[in-house]
Amino acid sequence: IYFLDTADAAAIARLCDLYPIAGVTTNPTLVAREKRPFPDVIRDIRAVIGDGAMLHVQVTGRDAGTMVTEAKKLADLVGAGFHPKVPVTAEGIKAIRRLAGLGFRVTATAVVAPQQALMAAVAGAAFVAPYVNRLDMIGGDGARVVADIVHLCRVHDLGTKVLAASFKTVQ
Repeated sequence: IYFLDTADAAAIARLCDLYPIAGVTTNPTLVAREKRPFPDVIRDIRAVIGDGAMLHVQVTGRDAGTMVTEAKKLADLVGAGFHPKVPVTAEGIKAIRRLAGLGFRVTATAVVAPQQALMAAVAGAAFVAPYVNRLDMIGGDGARVVADIVHLCRVHDLGTKVLAASFKTVQ
């Protein structure tokens, strides 16, 4: 399935009209580019994709408690289909565990290594999002990392889905 990685509601509307898009994922950098208040940007995205469609929105807190609090507030703003995006740091893993325990379907983001993805999946992440282009740009093999993550999730019989992100080329 395909997701758009943007906060541009006009682009989302145009692309959703053309392609079978399952949802949208966004982050603070993409929202800031819109130069409008955060809640307005998120509401506009929700209006375009419809109630209940998957909308993955990243938290900005640095500690687990703040991330969990933020995710709860975002859930109220976004509604059904909300997936908090949590970076896979030590505090992020702690937040993923807490949020999963509260019933959130968390997207573990900023994944650059299979071990990070495995840790997030075991902590309860519904999705893990490895950054393919970022890995390629630092001399890694993004496609290989994705394949390794998929393998780990299968071997350990985890229900976590891989939401490979940041593709910049067709390769």
